[in-house]
Amino acid sequence: MRAGRNLVRCIECRKEISITSGTLIHHTHIPIQKMVLALFIASHGPDPISPRDLLDYGVTGRYGTAWKLCSRIRDLMKRAESSCLGGAIEADAKNTEFRSFVKGDKYKVSIVGAVELAETIEVFSPSGSKEMTGRIRLASARSIDLIPFFLEAVEPGSIVCTRDAKEFSKLEDHSFTHSPEYKSTIHNADNSLVEIRRVMEMAKEWLPATLKYKKLDEYLDEYVFRHNQGHNQDLAFQKLLKTALAKKKFRRVGGQLGTHRFK
Repeated sequence: MRAGRNLVRCIECRKEISITSGTLIHHTHIPIQKMVLALFIASHGPDPISPRDLLDYGVTGRYGTAWKLCSRIRDLMKRAESSCLGGAIEADAKNTEFRSFVKGDKYKVSIVGAVELAETIEVFSPSGSKEMTGRIRLASARSIDLIPFFLEAVEPGSIVCTRDAKEFSKLEDHSFTHSPEYKSTIHNADNSLVEIRRVMEMAKEWLPATLKYKKLDEYLDEYVFRHNQGHNQDLAFQKLLKTALAKKKFRRVGGQLGTHRFK
């Protein structure tokens, strides 16, 4: 039902909202054609999406707008790749060094990751070679407690294979089967945890050397999305576009989740 002032009225909750409410294009003055172009650039470029890419292709003429749009696209990638890993999992945490933007000072941050061993996908490493590996999840470790990462990224009951280290000792207390010093068999390798260590190296090679600490998780979300789509860039673009146009659910009176409906 039309409600005027470029708004529509939900036939269930009777609330007047914009038809773009809950989507990527809500509260933006960028035309939808250029928003689609930005998603195409993000899914087809070999490197992390940057404000300069959006400026060069004419998506926007302002650096600040391009910077904010890059953050929104990375948030979109996180929403598009939010399914949990399951089955047999290799996991590890590694200290990685970056250089800050402002003073150029070096800082170290711990990155925790997990890779699924049940199925493999073909991906391109940053060096251009083809690699076979499973779906992954990565995040920065804000503290020595890594359990919140596993609760969000891994299905309960999964077999988590890690180093025999203190930070992984509490996994069995949270419905995971913990297997320390597991030997990978996906490539008949003799060295332990070869898959997750290879993924960590590829991620470090792909990430920019100069990076703000508070932006690290955004870049990790982008890498996870690109990696899990393999080298199928068209599929990545379709998944981004579908997620961008999907409505975010709202909570109705009584606690039930739902979406707005229109005639």
